[in-house]
Amino acid sequence: MNRIILIGNGFDLAHNLKTSYEDFLVWLWEDLATKLKDDWRAKKYGTEIIIRKGKMFHYDNARTNYQKLSLNIEQGNVEIVYKNLFLEIITKKIFLKNWVDLEEEYYQQIKNIVQGNPNPYKHEEKPIIKLNEDFEIIKQALNEYLSEITSKDIAKTENMSHLFYDGFELEDFQSSKENLFIEFAADVLFNYKFDNTYSSVRSVVFEDIVYKCKIKEEDVTVKHVIENLRQRDKLHLYGMKIYPQNTLILNFNYTNTEAKYVVEGKPTHSIHIHGELNNDKNPIIFGYGDELADEYKEIENLKNKDFFKNIKSINYLKTGNYRNLLSFIDSNYYQVFILGHSCGNSDRTLLNTLFEHKNCVSIKPFFYEKEENGMKQDDYEDIIINISRNFNDKKAFREKVVNRTRCCPLPQLT
Repeated sequence: MNRIILIGNGFDLAHNLKTSYEDFLVWLWEDLATKLKDDWRAKKYGTEIIIRKGKMFHYDNARTNYQKLSLNIEQGNVEIVYKNLFLEIITKKIFLKNWVDLEEEYYQQIKNIVQGNPNPYKHEEKPIIKLNEDFEIIKQALNEYLSEITSKDIAKTENMSHLFYDGFELEDFQSSKENLFIEFAADVLFNYKFDNTYSSVRSVVFEDIVYKCKIKEEDVTVKHVIENLRQRDKLHLYGMKIYPQNTLILNFNYTNTEAKYVVEGKPTHSIHIHGELNNDKNPIIFGYGDELADEYKEIENLKNKDFFKNIKSINYLKTGNYRNLLSFIDSNYYQVFILGHSCGNSDRTLLNTLFEHKNCVSIKPFFYEKEENGMKQDDYEDIIINISRNFNDKKAFREKVVNRTRCCPLPQLT
């Protein structure tokens, strides 16, 4: 049995990396504001900020910068000229609502164009081409930003190290899947005779078989072990950990923070499914990936390739990553650990393939926990709601997702 460790942006945030879209936009506006200190006109990212009158005002951080710019716009002191319409959309959302998902917003604009809904691109001669051009500027800026913040050494946490190679436990499997755990445990106990990890458990089981079956230890078969484990009270199996044969780290980030936890000699593979920073052989995939949405068929019917420029499933075919993932999930049963991924719609096509696959037997999310007003709060419910959207088979969803009492917070670097 194998393990897939699914890594999202929350994993980098847990290492104090400022990789949220809000952090990125704050950096972008800080960059523009810094240029204004030396010149009355700042121009970058398809946007101009122009001081019309008055003295230059003091800047302290990007959020305050934008608020001051807004005030000065109202007073006629400053003008912002957005030639990048997508930047205007996401800027207004992040500073008014304190949250934005760039990929979801990009897809929303595609839907607006296709369906003729009100949108900033409606007066453009070729709306989708202009949207893609604007989005490309943001994508390149994001690459620049992430390269900058990941250039320094990143510390790791010991609790995360333990989690990366944690074993399987019977309690993480629904009753219909418990037999798979037992068969895997029996196979390991039978074949890994010289592995000290299992020596104590193996001794107890084999001694019991020899006693009950009146046979020599060398005559014990894997069937004997399976039968012995089946007959045992489940309480004796609880707490017994059997470790994965292979571990696949499926990284949805562009960073390589997970590399700090890979142990040499352990059977571990890594796939950066969305590409890596500054790697031409594995370029960044940034866009949208929900082929299950009702609107996707409308996009296909347009037969216009420009609408598919930033659709993830199309861009997956530019490397061998997706095929390698399929080979892994086809090879054996597996459990999924979710570390910092929201499981939102922007990755729905891939997650549906991963979660509904017949070999996926358990999905265990590690949630973000914080304390507010003396009360602990977490996003476990938000994650599982998003996970459910990636399932067409809701019965399979309920069987595979590990319940709240068996899950724990994602370790955070302090």
